Amino acid sequence: MIWRATQERKIPTAHPIRLIISASIRNLLRYRIQKSLSLLVSDTYTITEIANQVGFSGSSYYSEVFRKYMHCSPREYKKNTIK
Repeated sequence: MIWRATQERKIPTAHPIRLIISASIRNLLRYRIQKSLSLLVSDTYTITEIANQVGFSGSSYYSEVFRKYMHCSPREYKKNTIK
């Protein structure tokens, strides 16, 4: 189906595949961030432990992605939510 659509529109085959992969990665990251929210609020785990539990390789990358989707750091989110 993708192949036919790309041929009809003269789009390079790799382009739609790249778009699908990119969207899938964004969805996965968004899902991981959503899963981490309840862990942050529970105040049981450190940010590094939460990052590892939801599938990030390290807390710095987790914090970077978290900031991108939530517009604040995990620490700020935790502080503002637990008040």
